[in-house]
Amino acid sequence: MRLESRSQTPQQLFEDIARQLFSSLIDPREVGTALREKVVVEGESLEQLMKELVVTLLDLVRLQHMVFSQFRVIGFKTPENSPYSLQAEAVGELLDPHRHSLSQDLAWLKCSDVQLRKEGEIYYAEIHLTQ
Repeated sequence: MRLESRSQTPQQLFEDIARQLFSSLIDPREVGTALREKVVVEGESLEQLMKELVVTLLDLVRLQHMVFSQFRVIGFKTPENSPYSLQAEAVGELLDPHRHSLSQDLAWLKCSDVQLRKEGEIYYAEIHLTQ
């Protein structure tokens, strides 16, 4: 599975990739808004930060049985001498097998490659997920 996005800011890029990930797993229109989950990740680069975000979101679905329909970055730091950090809020609910059907088998799904670049004023991301 491949996720791609382009945006004018890194924050929008992270939000777009998270929404694409959710949409590739489940129809967001079928997901309620009973849960608000805070997501915090760190990385040594923007690529590492993106990979950590995707892995964290996959783990929330796989291990905590949560599905999401909304994602919003609420804090983003790119300091010179310390790790990049992202704080976000994911809105959704617990996975209900009677109402929700996942389009992917998450048991072995992993983030195998992240490419992130900036050309002019536009940020581009390409993420590969493999079994």
